[in-house]
Amino acid sequence: MARRYPALGGDRLPPALAWLFGYLEHAHVHVDDVLGAANRVPPLTVSALLDAIEMAGEPKALANPEMVAAALKVYIEGLPEPLVRHEQYRALLVAASEGDPRARVDALMRVVDALPDAHRECLHRLCDLLVQLGGKTPGTQALAELVRDWSDAIVPARPSGPVGREFGERMRERLHFHALGALAQHSAAVFQNAPLRAAQPELRMPVASRAPLAPDPRYAPPPAARSGGGDYGGGSGGGGRAGYDRSPPPPSRAPPPQSSTPGGFGGGGFGG
Repeated sequence: MARRYPALGGDRLPPALAWLFGYLEHAHVHVDDVLGAANRVPPLTVSALLDAIEMAGEPKALANPEMVAAALKVYIEGLPEPLVRHEQYRALLVAASEGDPRARVDALMRVVDALPDAHRECLHRLCDLLVQLGGKTPGTQALAELVRDWSDAIVPARPSGPVGREFGERMRERLHFHALGALAQHSAAVFQNAPLRAAQPELRMPVASRAPLAPDPRYAPPPAARSGGGDYGGGSGGGGRAGYDRSPPPPSRAPPPQSSTPGGFGGGGFGG
């Protein structure tokens, strides 16, 4: 049975959600720790971490960046109501499509101002986290990958009404990407009313040509408890994805001798 998470209410985040954000905001987190983490960390491991947060309040000995990133995404996707509620869903898509940067920011501000306080704070911290991680590498590729990975988590899973019927799945995916991308790129102006910075290049949606991320073997079976050290000091560094901000890990085993078959991976790139 899927875990139930408390609805966001009031002007503060639930303690477990605030802890997850705080860990990722202040730990030494790599882009690859966050990208696809929910596909690599088993649900039982996520549940064990969330249980430890609720019981201990500070379970750093049980956590690493990849586990926390997976738990954060699972938590947000499991909320009874999405961060961008059905009432603001279409307005968000329209605001993100504004061509003029100033008009886009003004429209996005109206959308987030209509959200409940806790929804707005959660969305703000998520956008800032993605920008913080994406800024660790030159260019916008890392931020675009992060936005794509998280864009469906903030909106209704099954949009209803005109938008749900009007657009196919691929178009909705593109609209969600541009919506979260616009919020992230203009986060300071939208959420804190900071002056609009110089025009930034629009994020281009990554092409969906990568192979699915394999589960991390370190989590099979999930550990019942942690002892100090071990393999959990950093992120996965694996999952079949080229790293953005660190050297790739050594191969898990030596290649077979006298192999003449060439290896390699297909390119990623961006779509228009």
